[in-house]
Amino acid sequence: AGATVIERCEVMQVGHDGRDFVAEARQGGEPLQVRAEVLINCAGAWANRVAQSFGETVPLTSGHPSMVVTEPIPHFLPWSLGVEGGSIYCRQVARGNVVLGGGRGYEQDELRARASHDSILGLLPQAAALLPALRHVHIIRSWSGVEGYLPDHHPVIGPSTTQLGLLHGFGFCGAGFQIGPAAGEALAELVLHGRSTIALDAFSIGRFLPPRSDAVDLLSSHPERKIS
Repeated sequence: AGATVIERCEVMQVGHDGRDFVAEARQGGEPLQVRAEVLINCAGAWANRVAQSFGETVPLTSGHPSMVVTEPIPHFLPWSLGVEGGSIYCRQVARGNVVLGGGRGYEQDELRARASHDSILGLLPQAAALLPALRHVHIIRSWSGVEGYLPDHHPVIGPSTTQLGLLHGFGFCGAGFQIGPAAGEALAELVLHGRSTIALDAFSIGRFLPPRSDAVDLLSSHPERKIS
């Protein structure tokens, strides 16, 4: 659809030169500069670095989910399943493996995390009690990752209060796969039209910032854009 995807590319710093956003990046040790009229800050657990570059510091912290996957077994679970108030959630993929999550892993460094033994040992009896079909099934792999969390457990979605053309979409607190399609649709509408058919006021980054008399109102002063 006309997009260019640049993989394994670390953004070192980002700013605005009065006309465009400018990202200074590094790909395979080589410098790379990316320029754009609109910047969407979807940097996950590292999104605060981008926000801080434009004077919008938020209390974003990192979390590390603990995940395991079983060997393939005959299909028995047609839904994504989660226990309200519990620490287990799961789904079965097309190949038959059951992916389960629960508890917290631990940070290896700023970029990596691992599932903890305690979280896995706590997850397995819950899985067997909830889904008896798993009682004699082997776990074949475990992993973790780095997610961004905010104090109110709601994401930041919508325009910056300091920089026209800057949009945020981060801090999904472990629920990004669930609401990602709606968030993506809302952000695409903001880029194209400067407004969203989905009400986003509750998700504004401004809820973590002191009130500003000069806040940027992207929704009321945004020309129609065409994406090239």
